[in-house]
Amino acid sequence: MTENTAHHLHASIEHAGTLWVKSNIFSPQVIASVVAAIAAIIAAFIAAKAAKRQREAVRVERRIEHCRRQLNQLYGQLYMLRQASKSLYATLHTSGERPQDWRLVDHIDEIIAEDEKSKIGTIEEIIKINKTIEDLLVSQSGLVDQFPPPESFQRFVSHSRQLQVAWGKKSDLEGSRVSFPREFDNDIENSITEIRARIAKLDAAR
Repeated sequence: MTENTAHHLHASIEHAGTLWVKSNIFSPQVIASVVAAIAAIIAAFIAAKAAKRQREAVRVERRIEHCRRQLNQLYGQLYMLRQASKSLYATLHTSGERPQDWRLVDHIDEIIAEDEKSKIGTIEEIIKINKTIEDLLVSQSGLVDQFPPPESFQRFVSHSRQLQVAWGKKSDLEGSRVSFPREFDNDIENSITEIRARIAKLDAAR
């Protein structure tokens, strides 16, 4: 076989191969395989997006549930208890004194001397409410909206304990005292407002 003949034979074989590829690349089997591969890629992409959306939905739902637990198990109860306590406290004020200047721990001797059962019952109810608030602050501390908790929370507990000691002795509190933290109610109400806004934002994002 001459070199020229070999060259023509190689060219013929290459041409035949090219024709075979061209004739088979668009065959029904090849097209079906390509379509199936593309469909699989698209399906996998859609499944991944759906899984991501599902994970995000679960995450959002958990955050909303946590916010609701904060309101239902801590802040909502604190708010209602404080409203009840303030209403009772208002009945103890001595006329002529501004409510913000009146301190129960400085009037226990007076109230005991008067022996007014309604006032004594009111004080005992206030102390009971304070104990419930203390229990909430401790047992539901994981639901507090910030860490460390507001300073007013600790001051409330200290104030409540001092009131319990003074009432237990049935005498005015002596020595240094922790006054009721006026910002306690504001801290509760601010947290409720912020948590409710958080829930609304999360609901809108679902």
